[in-house]
Amino acid sequence: MKRQAKNAHILDIKIKKAKRERQNEIRLRMKYGDFRYEIAEKVAGRHSRTAGSTPDVEKILKMMEMTGW
Repeated sequence: MKRQAKNAHILDIKIKKAKRERQNEIRLRMKYGDFRYEIAEKVAGRHSRTAGSTPDVEKILKMMEMTGW
């Protein structure tokens, strides 16, 4: 019984995290536009295969905005 409760708790956490990520994606798409968001996603995906820390999409979008892109 404890195992089922623990699994249910973990599943609940995963669902909440996915919901927060989706809401953040929607917010960023509304603020920066789909075109810029998709470019930032591709850049983040490309950098995830390199050494070092992976920049998240939001940081990439902020850098794009700072450079006037």
